[in-house]
Formats: sequence, structure tokens, C-alpha cells
Amino acid sequence: MKKKLLKHIVFLFILLTFGGCVNEMDMIDHEQNFDPDIELFVLPDPIKAIFEFDKSINNIYDRSNILSHIEFLYSNRKTRKLLIFLMESGIRINFYKFPAGSESKNEAQCKPSFIITEIGFNGSNHITFENLLHELLHLYAYLNYKTYTDGYYAACEEYEVRVLTDLIMSRDFKGLVFEYQGMKSVSGDSIYSDYQEWLKTLINAYNYNSNLIVRKFQMYGVFCITNFLDFSDKENKFSLQITDFNHYTPLLLKVFWQGF
Repeated sequence: MKKKLLKHIVFLFILLTFGGCVNEMDMIDHEQNFDPDIELFVLPDPIKAIFEFDKSINNIYDRSNILSHIEFLYSNRKTRKLLIFLMESGIRINFYKFPAGSESKNEAQCKPSFIITEIGFNGSNHITFENLLHELLHLYAYLNYKTYTDGYYAACEEYEVRVLTDLIMSRDFKGLVFEYQGMKSVSGDSIYSDYQEWLKTLINAYNYNSNLIVRKFQMYGVFCITNFLDFSDKENKFSLQITDFNHYTPLLLKVFWQGF
């Protein structure tokens, strides 16, 4: 009886020892195959350092909201490159809120610069993920394309930013609910659903193809700019010219296929 008990104890000891070795090997193997992208969900200090807050954003909620949106952008491989580009360009970005009682109907705006760029939001409710992405794309366009840096074809630049925002949101952030920026739903009008189908066509296109872009970009762009933008805003009235679309050549939209 004692011999049998001793055998069971020895067997149990061997089993536990072997099991421990296996678990340890599993842990070592897990560490060797650790996905480095997990660490990238934390916003690195060098990128965080390019963002500043004006005193108009004076509460923790608004600041935390903006930073969480930036971290979410960084969590995606494609939009992470946008943030890395902005960091490497050496610019700084200062966030602010529109003054109380502002008459502007814009939800947000970007005042781009090669030194300090200002991005403003028209109230806490407009500090949204898509609005932040939209304004960062304005800055990217300003830094990369001399045509847009010099202020030419502003209507095309504005609509490229809107369409690219919708494309990125639809492809890379499917789980988020957002309002399309390149078109709005109009009662009794099929153009909204047509616009959505166009986005799907572009998303499914393997490579950049200007034939899929130019004609419908011009059509939807003219409709959007004339119907949905606030032309009581002097900046819009004098900078956004419908005739710009006659000369449209895709610039910013190429990023969707070629990357930042």
C-alpha cells in the first residue's frame, strides 16, 4: 500500500514538474512571438509633445477627449503614419475652442502653419473623432501640396478632405458611428445613397484610379459646396469657388491607396 502511494506521489511530482516546464516554455514562446503593435496603442511621448492646449480648453474632459481621439488614430497602422509624419515635420499643433457666442457655423477649423498650427472646435460637442481627422488632413494637405499651400483650388482641397475623411472612417474605423462629411441626407434625393455607393467603389478599388474619382468628385463636390457649406461665413464665400472643380486633379485622395 505504501509502495503504491509512493509511486502515485512520484508520478504526481513528475507530472507537475513537466507541466511547469511546458507552461514556462509556453510563456517564453509567447514572449518571443509578442505582437509589438500592442505597445503602439500607447501614444509615444514624442508625438504627444507636438500637441498643445489653449487656455480656452480649460477642462479635463475636453483635453482627455482630444487625446483619446489622437490615441485612437495612432492605434491604426494607416493613420499612425499621419501622426508620425506630423511629428517628423517639426510642427506644433495648438487646440482651442471657439469663443462663447461665436456666430460661425463651422464645427471645427484648421489654421495651418509650418510652425504652429491652430485647430479649433465650435464647442465641446464638436470635438469628435471625424472632425479631428478632418482638420489634421487639412494640415497634411497644406504641408504636402504646394497648390494647396498657396491657397489655390480651395474648394477642391476642402472636398478632398471631406471625401478622404469619409473613406478612412468607412474603411479603417468601421465600428464608429459618424456623419458623412462629403454629403448629407436630403429628403427625397437619391444623391446621398449614390455618394455612399461611390465610396464603396473606391474602397473596393485595389489601386488608385483617377477614372473612378474625377467625374463624380466634381459632381458631388459642387452639390456639397453649394448646398451644405455656410456662405454667410466670409472665409467660405471668398475662398471656395465652384469653378475650382473644373480644374480638379486628384492630390490628397491618392493617400487613401498610397499611404501617408
